[in-house]
Order: sequence, then C-alpha cells, then structure tokens
Amino acid sequence: MSVQAPLEVDAEVEAVVRLAAHVAGTTKATVNVLDERSQCQIATVGFTGSRSPAVDSMCAVTVRAGTSVHAPDARQDDRFADNPWVTGALGAVRCYAASPIRVGAEQLVIGTLCVFDEDPRRLTDDRLARLDDLAGILGVLFERRAQSRRQERLAAEAAQARDLLEATLAQLQSRAEFDRVLLDSVDVGIVACDADGRLTLFNRQTREWQGGDIDAELEPDAFSTAYSLFHADGVTPVAPEEVPLLRALWEGSVDDAVIIIAPADQPATAVSCRGRALHAPDGSVTGAVVAMTDVTEQRAREAGLRNAARRDGLTGLPNRSVALERLRTALDAAGQSAGQSVGVFYCDLDGFKAVNDTGGHAAGDEVLREIAQRLERCVRPTDTIARLGGDEFVAICTHVDEPAVEAIRRRLLAAVAEPVQTEAGTFTVGLSVGIAMSLPSAPLAAAELLRRADTAMYAHKQRR
Repeated sequence: MSVQAPLEVDAEVEAVVRLAAHVAGTTKATVNVLDERSQCQIATVGFTGSRSPAVDSMCAVTVRAGTSVHAPDARQDDRFADNPWVTGALGAVRCYAASPIRVGAEQLVIGTLCVFDEDPRRLTDDRLARLDDLAGILGVLFERRAQSRRQERLAAEAAQARDLLEATLAQLQSRAEFDRVLLDSVDVGIVACDADGRLTLFNRQTREWQGGDIDAELEPDAFSTAYSLFHADGVTPVAPEEVPLLRALWEGSVDDAVIIIAPADQPATAVSCRGRALHAPDGSVTGAVVAMTDVTEQRAREAGLRNAARRDGLTGLPNRSVALERLRTALDAAGQSAGQSVGVFYCDLDGFKAVNDTGGHAAGDEVLREIAQRLERCVRPTDTIARLGGDEFVAICTHVDEPAVEAIRRRLLAAVAEPVQTEAGTFTVGLSVGIAMSLPSAPLAAAELLRRADTAMYAHKQRR
C-alpha cells in the first residue's frame, strides 16, 4: 500500500491513538503509514504529525520485521541510536514501542501504532500486549473502510446494470423479438418466461452459471429442482412459489431476492434477483423477466469481516466480546434450568515472557497457537475456550459440579505443562488458573463471574 492511497481517519482511529498513549503511559502516540519512499503520521497525540522520508523512519524497523518492537532507551539501541528522531535532528525519542498494523487476508503490514517519550523507560509486557491488541483493532478499522469503498463500487456497478436492465425491459414490452446479442454482452444474468411460466430465455451469463441452456418444456414447479436453486443458506431448496422469476410473473415484481444457484457440476453462485412482469398494450400479462447480479464475492467478504470481528487473529479462538456473549447466554440458560451451574476458568500463562525474550515474538506466537489448541481439547464441544488478550485465556463450562471442575482444572494444567516445539526451539510454560462458579443457589452476572475468576487466578499465581 502506498502512503498516497487515502486512509480514512475519523474519531474511531483518533480514539485508538489516544487510548494507546494512555495504555502505554506515554505522552506521544501516532499511527504511521509507510511505503518505500515516505512515512506519513495520519493521527497523532502529543505532537503534530507530518510526512518524512522512509529512510528516517524508526517504524520502518517494525514494518520490515513484521513484529512488535520495544526500545526502553533508543539512544542505547543500535537499531535507533543514529536515527534523526533520536539524535535531535527531528526529535529526541528515548522510550519507544511500535506494533505492526496488518490488513487483508494476507495480513500485509501497512504501518504501525507507535508510542514514545523523551525519557527512557521500559514498558511492561501487559502494556505491550495491549498495544498489539489496539494495532489489531486499527487493522480491522482500515480493512472495514476499504471493504466499504469496495461495496460502494459494487453498488455503483449494480446500479448501472439495473439501469441497463430497465432500458431493456422497456424495449421488451414494445417488441416481440429479444435482442439476444445485447443481453449476452452484459455480465448480468437475465432469464425470462412467457405468461404460462415456461422459460423463454437464458442469456450467456445465466448459461454459464447453470452449465447449460433452458428446457422450454419444463414445468414451472420443477424449476427449483432442475436448476438447483437454494435459499441464501445454500441448503434449503427454493419452493416453486418462491422462485424469483415466477414471483415476478405472479406478484408483478421482485426486488433484491438472494438465492444460490448450485448445479452439481458447477461452482455455487449467490445472486441478487430483481425483475417484473411484462404487459401487452392492453394490460394483459405476457411474461416476466428477472436480472441476476453475482453477489458471491460480496457475501464472502461480509462473512469474513463478521468472523474476523469475533475471532482472535492469532489463534482463531473466540475473542473477549464473544466470550462475554457466550457467558451471558450460558448464565441465562442456567437461570431457566433448575440445578445448572456455570464454571469460568481464568487462565494465565506462566513464563511466557521468557519465550518472547529468548525465541522472539514468532516463537511466542507459535506457543500461543499450540496452547490454544491444547486448551480446546480439554473441554467439551459445547464449552468455550476464548483468548482474552496477551497470554490470557478463559474456559466457560456449563453443567459442571465440583468433581467436574477439578477434573477440568487438572486437564488444563497438564495440557499446558507439556513442552512446545517451535522453529526457535522447545519451550515449557506453566499455567495459573482461577475458578469462579455461578451456582443455582448463588447466581452471578457475567462481568462479576469473570472478575472473580480473574481475582482467583492472580491469587493462585501469587501462591506459586
């Protein structure tokens, strides 16, 4: 991504930058976007942003490495000691930390979320982890804005296609012969039928989706089965009275009806349908026509964004917001079922800092991914394992009594205790577990239950 490509900076982005400075305890913070020539500070706290040569950028180190960087004293760090932002030419940075901002399915690093001060200081692991979390949020915000722009382009293209269709439909009502050459030239599927519902037209795009041409003898109530038409879930067959072409014929019009075309030997295609009945000059119905716009890619992007907003980007586990949502659901269900208990296991890794210090952040990421998989194997499919951030996880288990809670605790401890193989070597970490229960005789709200489990975890860690 080039710095010249516009990135929307609004209150959300500026709020994240302010929060980064607050979390890190620094007086200055910024979002830097870099390309091969320059660095642009698009949102700042504590100073006025500007554009500067990429060769002078401290954050270029983070972009090249693709991992978070922290220098307690930049003057004493060989990577930065001669940098003009440190020497006084452009600034006098001492304490410095930056986390990469990633976008897209390939997780491309486009810049950094950076915090710094003019006094040397070492930031805690927890503050650095929160900085990573905030950089992840910025990546989602930028990707969401890019997706919005793509959807606007798709909407504009769809509007143009609909305009073309409307012009075509106007011609159809005054002439008997359909201009097939024109219809085959557009990348919009067009189907038509006569007054009895018999198919009269598949244009080129429709034939490609179906893998063949129309069967003019096919009864209308067989359309769904013959042409493999499903509802938007891709599973439920479309009933004859729900087929968009027949709806247009019988009801007069159909707008934005989404179906899936999924022939056995063809890739499935999601289409948005719009059409209307055709009338003779005397007002009698002569047939119907429907235009179908391919929305497969748009739906896939929307589903990907919804999933990304609910999943931890590193481990694939549910994130904190999903964990709280599922905990509230479990507690609501427990309140409706007599005798049901809910257990929360707040898990924090012991010795994880040593993994990052000796093996680097890549090794730390490998360890977190492996630990996440092990924790999932310790609970039932109906239970939840989520990553809260950094090296903290939570298990939410329903229908558990004291023996079951103890058994789950032992499985969690044993699973984490096993050494983890990474490209940087073998590492062993421990686990501190805090447990809190919502009992039928003493029900607790979700936030309070999680807080008690967190408190119990820290008490356990201090006793070790």
